[in-house]
Amino acid sequence: MQALIDYYDINPEWLLSNRGEMFYSENAKKSAPANIDISNMVFIPLLDMTASAGYGSLINDDNVSTKEFISFTRTWLSKLTSANEKYLVGFTVKGDSMQGDINDGDIIIVNTQYDNYSTDGTFAVNIDDQMYVKILQRMPGNKVQVISKNTKYAPFTVDLNTEYFKIIGKVIWSGGEKDVC
Repeated sequence: MQALIDYYDINPEWLLSNRGEMFYSENAKKSAPANIDISNMVFIPLLDMTASAGYGSLINDDNVSTKEFISFTRTWLSKLTSANEKYLVGFTVKGDSMQGDINDGDIIIVNTQYDNYSTDGTFAVNIDDQMYVKILQRMPGNKVQVISKNTKYAPFTVDLNTEYFKIIGKVIWSGGEKDVC
């Protein structure tokens, strides 16, 4: 984000809170690409913690901060989700348990408004203070089966009523390098 601010001379207060003028000067307005409307961009915080696709990543809520932002146009994002952008956060994934769908080093965007279980899908979850990215599948008795895409990780069942299990949000997008040369 700092590179965007420096390159286009954008007011960081406008960028983060939509307050004040977008650009500091008329010259900055003229240097922005004509086909890019920065006011149509959504900046999603990329949190400085790892979502584990493996054996779990320890969550330390006191030290979670935004390390940078990932941006999308409002138009593209509206095709992906109807969620309010304030409920969207990004994480970097570490591990291979979701390999094929979500790979080591990928970024995921999570809708934190979707923090209860109503449908099967891929979720960021907190189990025993460990953060995971897993597929959740409803089981009888108010339980979910926690499934990895990679078959070397065995599925396990969790009771939805336990205090040791919390849904952080539903994964709505993932992306990363697919063919590194």
